Amino acid sequence: MLIREGADRNDTIDLLLAGCLAGIAGALNTAAFYTVGFFSANMTGNVSARSGSPTLE
Repeated sequence: MLIREGADRNDTIDLLLAGCLAGIAGALNTAAFYTVGFFSANMTGNVSARSGSPTLE
């Protein structure tokens, strides 16, 4: 997946890579949330904390 560059890359490979990276990031966010009690990622953590804080109180 990461070996192909330039003209050898296509939309399918790019979408597969994006999906894999998003899944890994989501899994790490979930693991960190259950471990320390808050989201560890900068942007997604801040947005999620703001959107979730009124419902959790």
